[in-house]
Amino acid sequence: MAAIKGISIVAKLTERLEELGKQSPAPLGFARPSARRRSPAMLIIGEIGLADAASRIAAMRDNAVDALILRLGDKHAIPEDLVTALDSRHWGVISGGATEDEVGELQKAGCDFMLIDSAQAPAALLKENDMARGFAIHIGLTEEEARPLEDLPFEFLVLESNRSWWPLTVNQVMRMQGAVSLVSKHIVLKVEACPPTGDLPLIRDLPIDALLVDLSRMPAVELDALRKAIDELSPRKPRSEKGPAALVPRIGMGPAREEEHEDDEDDE
Repeated sequence: MAAIKGISIVAKLTERLEELGKQSPAPLGFARPSARRRSPAMLIIGEIGLADAASRIAAMRDNAVDALILRLGDKHAIPEDLVTALDSRHWGVISGGATEDEVGELQKAGCDFMLIDSAQAPAALLKENDMARGFAIHIGLTEEEARPLEDLPFEFLVLESNRSWWPLTVNQVMRMQGAVSLVSKHIVLKVEACPPTGDLPLIRDLPIDALLVDLSRMPAVELDALRKAIDELSPRKPRSEKGPAALVPRIGMGPAREEEHEDDEDDE
């Protein structure tokens, strides 16, 4: 996205995360009423490598995932055929070594967000621009580790899971909640396998805003099932509706994360 002088342009990913669970606005004036589309309760972000990416993306259904994220490895330039394949897609990259100039070229190609995959990445990647940035967190995150994440310009944080977590136990939910509750940024859960449908409401309510899936490991039939399950998932309720305990502030941290994903109902 090109920057416009004097105007702050919000990354598309950030906008979509803010709109989770909301209905599209009703038409104005005398426009004919139509079914109002609701944003999903969580996004699906598909991770893909550069090898054969253009052909794989071309063969993918438009709504299979909400966004794509490319593993760049040591390469920080996107081939022209891949740029063309990504033209109608919402996409970002995983990188830990891109230079400022390379980030600029990625933005020109249409890149909207970046997951910085190493704490040893150049600090220049933290400079303000129109690209949303993310960083990885882990189970057992401490307050000391969480504080800088709150102050640095990260719009989302990625928590990695593994297959042994499913189906979720109370202990595992508590461990996940322990990490999520220390930060107020949008949380993306990276999954190796499709979580059981019954676990999705628990994941949503942590709250998790998106699932990051490796498209090279997840069969198309599992991805389709996940897409269907998330599309049928109701929006999470604001924490103010879950009782007084949700209003208690965290010691030593900033204000609790606001939950805007209400179930907007038509006034009829």
